[in-house]
Amino acid sequence: MSHAPSGTRKPALPHQLLAEATERMLAVRAAPADAALDARTRAWIDADERHRRAWALAERAWIASGEALAAPPRAANRNRVVVRVAAVAACLVAAVATPRIVDTLRADVLTRSGEIARSTLADGSEVTLAGASAIDARFGADARRVALLRGAAYFDVRRDPDRPFVVAADDLTVTVRGTAFDVALGSDSIAVSVSRGTVAVAAGAAEAVLHAGDRLDYRKADHAFTVAPVAPDDVALWRQDRLAVSDTPLGEVLDALVRRNGGYIVASDELRARRVTGVFDLGNPARALGALLAPQGASAHQLGGVWWLRERSTPAS
Repeated sequence: MSHAPSGTRKPALPHQLLAEATERMLAVRAAPADAALDARTRAWIDADERHRRAWALAERAWIASGEALAAPPRAANRNRVVVRVAAVAACLVAAVATPRIVDTLRADVLTRSGEIARSTLADGSEVTLAGASAIDARFGADARRVALLRGAAYFDVRRDPDRPFVVAADDLTVTVRGTAFDVALGSDSIAVSVSRGTVAVAAGAAEAVLHAGDRLDYRKADHAFTVAPVAPDDVALWRQDRLAVSDTPLGEVLDALVRRNGGYIVASDELRARRVTGVFDLGNPARALGALLAPQGASAHQLGGVWWLRERSTPAS
């Protein structure tokens, strides 16, 4: 049996993209005669190779949950819909489980959804992990390196001028010698917020230096940096089950809610990109989503462990 070279392996799909593909498929199944919806769905699938992969997985998950795609849609009560959505979500979890298993095997410290853990690293630095987060720490004679594999972490770094402390999150790195800062690895972006000291942030050829009271947002789609002020006391406020944001993508708050409460939150890329400001209660997702979505003209509906977010005036598109 031959195997493809490791360099040709396709990257794992984000949970959010799989959830969006599922929502679109369910919308098409509920309105098979809607030609406009069908056209919008096909355009979304054709727009990106990752969309095509996510759609194929959603179709397989639907079939595995017990109903052929070719079968005509049947009227369903709320309980049946809850069961079907939960079954599809479970199948999608299986489709994306491998990267999380790899993270678990690599991790030195990891947390479950809703769990916050504080640990002391080998050099005496302290790290606090949000729910559903994981890090891999590798310290040597010349450097201290930590990989944020998923989630969010607040670091209080012990000063050591001879050994820089480097945190890597995807293709972004944060380098410090002694400071306190937060790194949140989201589906769409990475945020770095500094409560004390100074850090240098780099991604490819782009670099920025942040001081106490600075927050950097890095958009994965276009590798762009944006720096804005943040109150030092609001950095890593998730440690108190709250999140304070100012002109921040709504998707970042959704990622924090999932880390705190588990499950899935399905929202369009357009809705996730909307800018929001406020302080939100992470321990009460219904209240937080209500406060987030009301100004956006959107609403949230919970089915099993899945929250579906939609603009009130428009169907899924």
